[in-house]
Amino acid sequence: MRSLFFMVCLLFTTFTYAQNFIEDNYAHFLDRDDITRVQVGERMFNIAATLTKDAENREAHDLVSKIKSFDLISIEKLSNPQSEFKAGLAKLKGFEELVRIKDKENNIAIMVDESNEIIHELVGIIAADSEFVVFDLVGEIDLNEISKLTSKLQDEHLGKIQGISNLGLDEVKVYPNPVKRGSEVSVDVPANMIGGKVKVIDISGKTVSQQELTGNSLRLEGDQFNANSYFLEFENKGIIVRKKLIVIE
Repeated sequence: MRSLFFMVCLLFTTFTYAQNFIEDNYAHFLDRDDITRVQVGERMFNIAATLTKDAENREAHDLVSKIKSFDLISIEKLSNPQSEFKAGLAKLKGFEELVRIKDKENNIAIMVDESNEIIHELVGIIAADSEFVVFDLVGEIDLNEISKLTSKLQDEHLGKIQGISNLGLDEVKVYPNPVKRGSEVSVDVPANMIGGKVKVIDISGKTVSQQELTGNSLRLEGDQFNANSYFLEFENKGIIVRKKLIVIE
């Protein structure tokens, strides 16, 4: 069943929005005749949260109540979508890559501004053939709920990222995190990543270690880490998922 809160939100729009990633960087596209734009403000999310407060829709209520705004633009015939894709990523300074999907025709990146496993802003950039899509979501969302959230985004303009709900983002677990220097790190791996590889990347972008993913769990020896922030980068069949690992003294 399509989520009630999204059906309600997409029936209405509010017209008071703070500046966001789209307003700041893609204002030059907003007057195009071939653009589609969807905006949902905090007021409508509050209404939707009220409508989903019953037990049956409890999960939807918990998610939508944390969202403050959603903004999306879609351009069907853009001459240089891949160039815009690269330029968009360059503008997201301070954001971290959560998911990257790349094949012959599509480039998809999900970037997040997060701290302590809470996402404050999520930006998606999609380049496919001549189509270009950007969306910006602001709220206070648990990083582990992203798979659930993307499965709720049923609007046709997000069709290309609906598969993210099947990536098992919430199944990629790294613990303990933060971890004390020298301690072992346990990692749970979703089934669709088995057969791929995992890299440990330090904050400068250097690969510290790399290994094959042969099962649904692995252990990382803590003596390879200094006190710092790292990324565990899981890759399989063109799909890349990143998780942050923090090592403390």
